[in-house]
Amino acid sequence: DYSDIKSLNVSIRDGLSYSIVPNPDGEITEGYGEYLLTGVYSFDAPVLSDELADNVGGPFYEITAVDFIDTPQEGVDYGLDNPAMVLSATDNKGNECTITIGNTCADDSTKVYAQFSGKDYMCTVLKEKTDKIKNTKPFDIIGKYFINDSADAFSEITVKDADFTGTYSLDAENSSVTLNGEQADMSAFTEIYKSIAAVTMDGEKKLEPGEYVGELVLTYRSGEVLTLRFMEYDDNYYAVERNGVCEFI
Repeated sequence: DYSDIKSLNVSIRDGLSYSIVPNPDGEITEGYGEYLLTGVYSFDAPVLSDELADNVGGPFYEITAVDFIDTPQEGVDYGLDNPAMVLSATDNKGNECTITIGNTCADDSTKVYAQFSGKDYMCTVLKEKTDKIKNTKPFDIIGKYFINDSADAFSEITVKDADFTGTYSLDAENSSVTLNGEQADMSAFTEIYKSIAAVTMDGEKKLEPGEYVGELVLTYRSGEVLTLRFMEYDDNYYAVERNGVCEFI
């Protein structure tokens, strides 16, 4: 049951392996963050629901047997012993399904050989559906914001560069904020936080980052800390190190 999914897993030969799982904290906003991408980046990334449905979930759900092969033919390499891709899913009712994807059919390039878990026979499925999943880039299905929380989720936010360190301490219950121990204007902080929350991942890092530029240190009320360090990258972007790992610009 795709609407009650527990995990959806993709393993590509000589490529990525990842899972899509429900967000235990629930949807961040409508169409965003209901599911998380795990196994690709150093953190579980919130997923865009429409992109997930178009690129992975929909094609996965639509994979159906086209031709049935009860008896394997001599000399045909079906590719199921070293599959091109393995897809699996479980739902919260305990249903499970694994689809093993083999080679492209020799006599019809629009189909690939496949086998469904619990079935002795092989079959063919449409290559259009399996290629859609195989060619999906994880970066294209995730949300691009580093921060997905409102300001009242944090107890402290530090803004720092080589010349300045400013620590905002937040009192959510009293709607007040201090900057380096001095009372600060809440409306001014709100504008600053809007800029902080608007920082986005605009691409995956391809080059090695340069010199340190500055950082944001955000301390959640729970005590968890998120550190974003910015380094020189090129004329248009900074590289961003998230909790010690640099994956995005």
